[in-house]
Amino acid sequence: MSELVRTVRALLMLASCAPVVGMAQATGAVPTRPIGKVDVEYREPFTTVTSIRELRDGRVIVADRREKTLQLIDLARGSALPIGRSGSGPGEWLNPGTLFALPSDTTMMPDLGNYRSLFINPDGKPGKTAAIDADNPMYAGDLQGLDRAGRALVVSQVRSRNPREGTSGVAYVLRVDRQTGRTDTVGRLAEPKGEVSVATMLSGGMMKTVTNLPLAAQDLAAIAPDGRVIIVRAEPYRLEFIAPDGKRTTGPVATPPGIRINDAEKEAFTRSQIRPGAIMVHGPAGATPPPVSGGSATPKAPQLSSAEIKAMMNPDMAWPTVKPPFLSGAVQVDPTGRVWVLRTRAWNDSIPTFDVFDATGRVIERVSLPKRTRLAGFGNGVAYLARTDDDDLVWLQRVRR
Repeated sequence: MSELVRTVRALLMLASCAPVVGMAQATGAVPTRPIGKVDVEYREPFTTVTSIRELRDGRVIVADRREKTLQLIDLARGSALPIGRSGSGPGEWLNPGTLFALPSDTTMMPDLGNYRSLFINPDGKPGKTAAIDADNPMYAGDLQGLDRAGRALVVSQVRSRNPREGTSGVAYVLRVDRQTGRTDTVGRLAEPKGEVSVATMLSGGMMKTVTNLPLAAQDLAAIAPDGRVIIVRAEPYRLEFIAPDGKRTTGPVATPPGIRINDAEKEAFTRSQIRPGAIMVHGPAGATPPPVSGGSATPKAPQLSSAEIKAMMNPDMAWPTVKPPFLSGAVQVDPTGRVWVLRTRAWNDSIPTFDVFDATGRVIERVSLPKRTRLAGFGNGVAYLARTDDDDLVWLQRVRR
């Protein structure tokens, strides 16, 4: 073989290898790592961990909506102090909900049962309250988060006057300056159009939700500590950023899980719609709240057969061919501004996995959690997991991110 032929062949081999590397990068080959080891687990269980908020000294405020508890917990010492009590008076609350961090270690908790927000002081004691009246964007919208300056991100759905028509398919993203009251519409979210969902109570404190558009794709929104609004698009799967000055940037398309929906996926989804809880009925401030089901014991989902689950489905259900890349409530932003999106997974995959996006909207890594755990929130260099044991009790863990 001549030297010329050997040289040409070598060049051809190098050229054929080059696209392989490029293809791996283009298709989003991203390393997956397990989240850090458990640093500490609180010694007392919860019925559920609705929300957590870490203070600067490492203590955490924990809300448990089902047990109706709101506590300031020191994980290192294993101690807890109650914050206020259930009621409608000063320093009281009806429905412990999502906890939002404000500057100077103050915490805001919307209390929809009383149609007001409760502010928790840095010492963990309940402070002032502020009414959520009809002029407040949170009255008809959903508060998604607050930035370091205390500006709020609210998602407001466009609702039809006729409930039988279902959802409109559009929601608006609002940025609210809590100091001045100014509200700016900064974006729109695509949502399922024509979706009708009905929730009914079952025996044993269980609730069943039925929808005509199961596993439909929808966009989500979040806010970063620096004030950037983040829109997570489902189709195509990518992030859009809206800076406080209005500048918009779009990240590259990320690789979705691409899970095809079969009979096993349909059955698993339908089973997931039967869970403990009570139906929340929104009403004017001061209205009598609905009763909360349960007691201290955790109700368990009834053991229904596949035939019984199939009977819960109906011909009006329109299933997509492929699962969306994420579902409702899948987005969280850590203190560094990285965006964590919980990927959908196959019905028999028990490992929760997150796509972690950087400030440019690029997936820089995937992080997996242990089985039967849920990401409850973030702190300074740490994450908080809610671990469910075999008795359906929930244990709060702190891990290194």
